[in-house]
Amino acid sequence: MIKNIQHSLYAILFQALGFLITSSLVPGAVFASGFFIGRELAQAENRYVKRHHNGNRPADMRWWKALTPDMWSTDSFFWDMILPIIVTIIIILI
Repeated sequence: MIKNIQHSLYAILFQALGFLITSSLVPGAVFASGFFIGRELAQAENRYVKRHHNGNRPADMRWWKALTPDMWSTDSFFWDMILPIIVTIIIILI
């Protein structure tokens, strides 16, 4: 269970640090959201390379290959990327 909310807890930490630095909740939320979106896209791209190119990244690799639906699981999409974004938005709105 804790693994599923671990990214959300880190997003809250990033948001709190951003608040301490800027006195606003928004910069930390934007950083946390960008961080986890980038992280999950990079992992999806690595899964694509492993599955389709035997781990050898081609020179003409395109960024949108990471968006291929079969590279995403519910865990990586919802728990690791979407939920931290939702949590930081809820904190801003409270």
